[in-house]
Amino acid sequence: MDTDQSEEELKQVVLHVSEIEKVEVKQGHTSKEVVSEKLVTQEVVQEVIQADTHVESTKEVSKQSANATPAKSTGKTKNGKVENRSIRVQLEKIERLMNMFEESVIERGRIDELAQAIQNKELIEHLNRLGDISKDIQNVLLNMRMVPIETVFNRFPRMVRMLAKDLGKKIDLQITGEDTEVDKIVIDEIGDPLVHLIRNAIDHGVETVEQRRDAGKNETGTIKLEAFHSGNHVVIQITDDGNGIHKGKVLEKAIKNGVVTESEANKLTDREIFDLIFQPGFSTAEVVSDLSGRGVGLDVVKHTIHSLGGHLIIDSEEGKGSTFRIELPLTLSIIQSMLVQTNDKRYALPLGNIVEAIRIKREDIQSIQGKDVLNYRNQIIEVKHLSTVFGEKTADEAFASYDGQMVPVLIVRNTHRSYGLIVNTIIGQREIVLKSLGDFFAESSNYFSGATILGDGRVVLILNPEGL
Repeated sequence: MDTDQSEEELKQVVLHVSEIEKVEVKQGHTSKEVVSEKLVTQEVVQEVIQADTHVESTKEVSKQSANATPAKSTGKTKNGKVENRSIRVQLEKIERLMNMFEESVIERGRIDELAQAIQNKELIEHLNRLGDISKDIQNVLLNMRMVPIETVFNRFPRMVRMLAKDLGKKIDLQITGEDTEVDKIVIDEIGDPLVHLIRNAIDHGVETVEQRRDAGKNETGTIKLEAFHSGNHVVIQITDDGNGIHKGKVLEKAIKNGVVTESEANKLTDREIFDLIFQPGFSTAEVVSDLSGRGVGLDVVKHTIHSLGGHLIIDSEEGKGSTFRIELPLTLSIIQSMLVQTNDKRYALPLGNIVEAIRIKREDIQSIQGKDVLNYRNQIIEVKHLSTVFGEKTADEAFASYDGQMVPVLIVRNTHRSYGLIVNTIIGQREIVLKSLGDFFAESSNYFSGATILGDGRVVLILNPEGL
C-alpha cells in the first residue's frame, strides 16, 4: 500500500473494521505495477471510515433496542414464530353450533323429565351439573355472537348533519356506549328502526333555530344516542330536547280514527297515549310535532323490536323533549320461563316479566266497572283468567273450577303496567328454546311470541306479556 499516512494511523483505520482483530504494518518497496494494481487513495480510505461509522451506529441502535423494555404483546414466541390468538369463523358455523346447542337443551329437558319421574337422586345431581355446564357453554356461544353496536351507530353522524343542513337546523348528536356489545342478529335488524326514530327526532322533534330562540332554548338542539347493558337486557335510548309529544292532539286524532273511544281515552296513562302513535296508519303529521309524520314506519319500528323479543317505551314532556327507550334481551333463543297449565293446555311465560307468584282467595277479587281487580301490595291491578283471554270460558265458569280452593295468580309486568294472570296450575320454572311461529300465526302475535318443545316432546306456546 502506498500512502502518506503513518503506521499508527493505518492501524487505527483498519481496526475500525469489526471483523479485523489484529493489524501488522511493515514498510516495503513497491513497484510501479503493484502501485497501479493496488492503489488505495485517500478517497477509498474515507469510504472505509464512513462505512465503518455506519456499522458502529447500527450496532449502537441494536444495543439500545436490546436494553429497551419489551412490548407487552409482541405477537411472537421465543423462537420468533408469530402466535395466532384469534381465528375467523363464518357466522353460519356459529349459527349451526347454536342450533345444535339448542337441540341439546331440549334433549336435556327430556332426560330431566325422566329423572324426576323415577326420582333417582344421583341422576338428578348429574343433570344439575350438566345444567351448569350448559349455561357456561351458552355464555361462550353468546359472546361469540356479540358485536359492538358502533357498527350501527357509525352511520348516524353523517345522516344527522345532512338532514339538519337540509332543514336549516342546528343539531348536536351525542353518542355514548358505542362499544356496547349486542347479538349479531340484533345488529342486522335494529338499524332501520333506529333510522326511523332519529329521522323523526330531527324532522319534527328538534325545533328550528328561531323556534328554539323564542322558547328560550339554546339555538343548537341535542339528540343523544346511547347504549348500555341493564341486567339481562341491552338498552338503546334516543333522547331529544325538542317539542315533546302533544298528548291532547294524539288523543283527538286517535278518537277521530276510531282507535279508542272517548271513555277509553280518559282512562289511558301517559305511556299508553304515547303508544297510540305506533298504531298502523296512524298519521302523526297533523298531530304530533315530535315525530316525522310520514304516516308509515312507526308501526314497523314497534313490530321489529317486538320480533326481537324487546319492547319500546316512550317518555315525553311537552316543550322539553322525548325519550325512546328500546330494551332487547341479550340472548334471543334460550330463555328462562314459567310453565303454567289452564284447561289441560300448557303455556310458557318469560320469567323476566313475572314479578311474583301468589295464591289468593276467590273473595279477594273484586269487580269494578266490569273488570276484575285485586288489591296487590296496596295497589289496585286488573286480574284476568288465562282461559277467558282466549275465549274458552267465561269468568264465572273459570272461577267455578276452583270450588273454594286457593287461586294461583302470576303478577305480570309489561311495558305499561302490572296485572294478575290467573291459571289453573303453576308447574314451575324451565329453560326453554324459543322457536318462531312464522307468518302463519301472525294474527296471534299479540298473544304469543313463539313456541318451544318440552322434555316430553309436546309443543308449548310462549305467551306475550305485552298482548295479554
